[in-house]
Amino acid sequence: MILFLDFDGVLHPETPLSTRVDFQHLPLLWRILREVPEVEVVFTTSWRKSHTLAELIALVTQDGGEYFLPRFIGMTPAVDKASREQRDLGHRREECLLWIEANRSRFPFWKKDIPWIALDDIAYWYGLPCFQLHMTDSKTGLTESDVESIIKKLKAMR
Repeated sequence: MILFLDFDGVLHPETPLSTRVDFQHLPLLWRILREVPEVEVVFTTSWRKSHTLAELIALVTQDGGEYFLPRFIGMTPAVDKASREQRDLGHRREECLLWIEANRSRFPFWKKDIPWIALDDIAYWYGLPCFQLHMTDSKTGLTESDVESIIKKLKAMR
């Protein structure tokens, strides 16, 4: 079971680029991982374009999340938006599906459909409708209410 993770607008409220970022919602992410232990995390955040996988993992496991380090397993490939007929529309969903296909060997061979959910604050990047998307409010980021809903969805995918 895969959780595709964005940072901006999810782990912290969306801020102007010049503002220091504080991943204030990491404990909420860790709660999801604690309550649904079969979930593994793949980064979809744009930060993956300027940080290595090891750097991203360090950011989300610092100050208390070290236990979850093995659950962060990769990052999606970047889709060339210039080649898309409609710029940006659905590109993150496409990246998620490409990652699943490229990593199919990680999952039991009999599993045709790999259950996944994406946490993001921009629905447009997933195309509409995308039933796997759990959208957060970019002004607040991840909330307790979001966490309850996400845990419920993930447990239903078992």
